[in-house]
Amino acid sequence: MIHAVEAGNSLPGFFAFYSECIDAGRHMGDVDRLAKGMVGVEHILHTHADAGVDSAHPAAIADSSGAA
Repeated sequence: MIHAVEAGNSLPGFFAFYSECIDAGRHMGDVDRLAKGMVGVEHILHTHADAGVDSAHPAAIADSSGAA
């Protein structure tokens, strides 16, 4: 439930950022690729932790990016 709330709370910033880019015709993909990759890492980290699996490796990746 917490992840759903966090995702929902992130939408205003998401819309503000991307609507400006879309309106300006900028579709560079530089932010998208990194952001999508980090979402995947964060998902794996949370899934490992929720399942009781050692999450040291995904945690190190998330920590090195400053996202955790």
